[in-house]
Amino acid sequence: MKNDKFVFLWSQIVELVKLECEGLNIIREQPGDLRIETLEGRPFVTIRIQRRHVGVYLLPLYYHQHLITKYIDELRKGKTTLYFTQNTDVDEVEIRNLIQNCRTMIGRY
Repeated sequence: MKNDKFVFLWSQIVELVKLECEGLNIIREQPGDLRIETLEGRPFVTIRIQRRHVGVYLLPLYYHQHLITKYIDELRKGKTTLYFTQNTDVDEVEIRNLIQNCRTMIGRY
């Protein structure tokens, strides 16, 4: 883990994502590092604590950019990475909707 001060934020995001990823394969779950794959073994989401942020790497966004809302776009760095910092207000509804929408794209990326 690169920065202990992000543990609470990481835990908050992980809790939301895991609720929406029920039935998918958790490949790695360690403090500061969660990786979930589809049942076919394709990467779905990784959530990691970095030095200056919590990164959420959501592979379906690479192929399905139409799923990105204004809130998500403000968090986005690159095509598939969302950056959360200590000052980020986590919109639980937006995150849950994004994960649900990305799940509908499984098998299409």
